Amino acid sequence: MGFIERYFPKTDNFLLAGIKLALLDLVFLTGSGVIAFALFSLVGMVRRVGIPIPLPVWLFSLFLVIPYYVFCFEYGRAYGSRNKTRRVFRGFLVGFLGHTPNFALLFVLIQGEFYKYFDPQIWRIIFTMLEMISIVAPIMVVLGATDRKQK
Repeated sequence: MGFIERYFPKTDNFLLAGIKLALLDLVFLTGSGVIAFALFSLVGMVRRVGIPIPLPVWLFSLFLVIPYYVFCFEYGRAYGSRNKTRRVFRGFLVGFLGHTPNFALLFVLIQGEFYKYFDPQIWRIIFTMLEMISIVAPIMVVLGATDRKQK
């Protein structure tokens, strides 16, 4: 955890903490998006050959999504330990600002009609996971910011 802690907020400025989280979120989205599409496309190709294997949604969730939720909670917790007043409101601002890349990506994917270029089954899985991350991750930041048991 020491490697990740250096990216945690050092001040109680919600704008800086939100922008820093947005940059980290953008890195996460890029990396996990490439991994997800590659993994699901590989499994799709194997299934087209005739080998009946399930799509590894649980594997993706277990190794990428759940650790990201833990990171968001710890990020909010680190911010909440710096901020002594109005933790809920400022935690919400950090969470919302920090996850604007998620919302922007959802907007671009919907408006650009990217569903036309991918397998419909893989598209539904990836889009549902991205929607889930866009909703739950800011909530995890708020929960972390309001955590009373601070480090």
